[in-house]
Amino acid sequence: MAELKMSLFENGIDFIERSIYSYDEAKENPGEYKYALLLLGIGAELILKRILEKEHPLFLLDKFENDTKTVTSEKIIDRIKMVYRDRGRRISNDDVKNIEAIRSIRNNIIHKEVNIKDEPSVIFSQTLYSLDRMVKLFLNTTLSSTVSNWNHIVSDETIRSHYYRGVKGISIDGVLVPCPFCSLEVLLNKEGQIKCHHCETTYSNILEAIFLLDEEKKVKKVLLDGYAKEVLNKSTLWEKIKAIHATENSILKDMAINQLIDSIQETKNVTYDCPRCGEVDFLFFDEEINHLICINCEIIESKKCNQCKNNSVVDDFGADFCLFCRENPEAMHCECCHTNIYSNLNEVSIDVIKTDQFDLPLKYEGHPYIFARVCLDCEDSLRDFEDKGIIQMVPYSIKDK
Repeated sequence: MAELKMSLFENGIDFIERSIYSYDEAKENPGEYKYALLLLGIGAELILKRILEKEHPLFLLDKFENDTKTVTSEKIIDRIKMVYRDRGRRISNDDVKNIEAIRSIRNNIIHKEVNIKDEPSVIFSQTLYSLDRMVKLFLNTTLSSTVSNWNHIVSDETIRSHYYRGVKGISIDGVLVPCPFCSLEVLLNKEGQIKCHHCETTYSNILEAIFLLDEEKKVKKVLLDGYAKEVLNKSTLWEKIKAIHATENSILKDMAINQLIDSIQETKNVTYDCPRCGEVDFLFFDEEINHLICINCEIIESKKCNQCKNNSVVDDFGADFCLFCRENPEAMHCECCHTNIYSNLNEVSIDVIKTDQFDLPLKYEGHPYIFARVCLDCEDSLRDFEDKGIIQMVPYSIKDK
């Protein structure tokens, strides 16, 4: 058998990792809570002994003249207070209370009957929180950097609820941003830098922190979508375009562009392929500034529509198209109802049988039939007149005879 050797700190961390495994198993098998709390209590005691050992190995001994028996769990907290008193480091009353609670539960499990009255998940989370804070204070490290299954345990809602309840971390679109290093949602803006309140890792900006999150985390996509929405959180479409151009990150920029296109299309505002840069769906008409705007090219040259009177006509390879009327202002005008709708027009020829049905004189323009380009609704109405014997629809080619 290979030699098994662990330092005091490594041994404590190993117990904590095993306790997390049991805590996770307890969700399906509540009996595992006993082992989760027992192992966490042992791990906590070993970590506290390491805090004493760091200053001097003699502080581990129950009595300094005895080199075999270590300080008892009941005396550890008082010993730490004594050793670090002149160093300006102290254990908070809440942490003392939490450590004493897990010690009492551990002793009862080993020496007495099991009788856990409080909610096990609350005991576990409070102990983990206090232990993590003491590791950072006295050992200049964090559990997040040493416990292998740390990210898994802090994803538990009960555990997270006990970490820095009075600290409000940075959120985007209502979603808290977790620290990529320790996974706790306590990122704060400190003098222009983003700093984790727990592990003290710093990031140049909040976007850097988001991009450093694991790709497997669903929250990363949610946060990026939310950040893109904040980029577009402007009052006008023109301001949204300028905000997109000011965005340096290409991934975020593409996300913002896609969101803008979707929002424009959802509000029934037609998008079009830009004739200048060729980008699909990048061109639209902005009513507020009365101009065509390309997300890529910004304001582009446009013409005035003779129907809606807006500067909303684009020259699409020689054919005019109005992005406000959503049609060609010339070819797509129904000569019967005069409505501006985006639809196919049918060319029809009409022979009027009962001319007395019409109030206005009919113009034949040099051929025996009336010729018109009409929308589908008007063509249906003409068919109704034909059924009543008022007109007769004749083949379109007859008009040329």
